[in-house]
Amino acid sequence: ATWDELVEYGLKLTRDVDGDGRTDEWGVNFTTRANVGAVYSFITFLWQAGGQIYNDDLTAAGFNNEAAVEAVNFLIDLAHKHKILTLSPPQEGFQVGRIAMQYSSTSSIAQTAAKVDFDFGVAPLPAYKETVTGVGGSSMGIFSTTPEEEAAAWTFVEWMANEENNLEWSIATGYTPLRNSVLNSAEYAAFLEENPHIQVVIEQSKYAKARPNLVSYADVSRVLGIAIEEALYANIHPQQTLDNAVIEANGYIW
Repeated sequence: ATWDELVEYGLKLTRDVDGDGRTDEWGVNFTTRANVGAVYSFITFLWQAGGQIYNDDLTAAGFNNEAAVEAVNFLIDLAHKHKILTLSPPQEGFQVGRIAMQYSSTSSIAQTAAKVDFDFGVAPLPAYKETVTGVGGSSMGIFSTTPEEEAAAWTFVEWMANEENNLEWSIATGYTPLRNSVLNSAEYAAFLEENPHIQVVIEQSKYAKARPNLVSYADVSRVLGIAIEEALYANIHPQQTLDNAVIEANGYIW
């Protein structure tokens, strides 16, 4: 699917059910507030438009170029021009039938299935100039302490990430395996047979791109999230708010 098709089908799925002139069901939804979830969704649009968060050598923010403006404008159009994206989403809108298409984490597939009494599908993210999806998860780190404590911590990391535990973790959470050996195992193949939705995620993982693993990323991400919120909610021109955000973000990069 493409950005244009997202709009096309979103328009068909956005409805005023009771005829009071107000929308009751929206075509698409993802987090738009200034938080990690919002930035995580936006970054996929940014990458798909050919943009990036940092410059090539990771020494400065780079999210105020033409591609970034195009990505923000697309979100603005979804909300304000096409009106298929609500900026005030109902609680659990997809689960109660008021959101037709929901951008969500892989782990929400099992949670959603447990809550709803209707069939639903899982699809790859719509593409634009590039086909990209985000990849995320938690990290494990070891503090610089004593050699004994560091060795013990490493033993735990090795145990946590071994094949047996990674298989159990992936099946329990819905997240994709960390190891190819787990991904290609008979046990995981059996899990996919019973959970075909996850197969869509596996197939899309070849287009996955990770966020920069930098100390500055948390602050840079927060600043970018505020800029997106200003463009969507305060009607500030994307170029202006992104330019201001890049200046602020650069103060966190060293």
